[in-house]
Amino acid sequence: EAVQNGKELEVELLNYRKDGTPFINNFLMVPLHAKKSNPSLVTHFIAVQKDVTYLVQENDPTNWKPAQVALWLEKAGYEEFVGPFIENDVCGRDFLQLNESKLKKLGIS
Repeated sequence: EAVQNGKELEVELLNYRKDGTPFINNFLMVPLHAKKSNPSLVTHFIAVQKDVTYLVQENDPTNWKPAQVALWLEKAGYEEFVGPFIENDVCGRDFLQLNESKLKKLGIS
């Protein structure tokens, strides 16, 4: 339906690795539109997949590793803050205890 209507689609799917291990797959598909000739015409789609199993399974953010914090930031729409959090090795417990002064130390104001 998303392809037929030229719409963005983001879903989480249960998938399986070659060895049969289940994992949660975040699938994002975005339409690309023709620029000049017909802006409403979708010419291509770009699709991105990523394994988000540990985000779904790890419901307690105090136990998140820095990469999990970064993925949460990305998914929540705060992509611009991912770098400082990864560079400073901010884990879930630290993330939950952030305040204005700690954010400034990370270079975020």
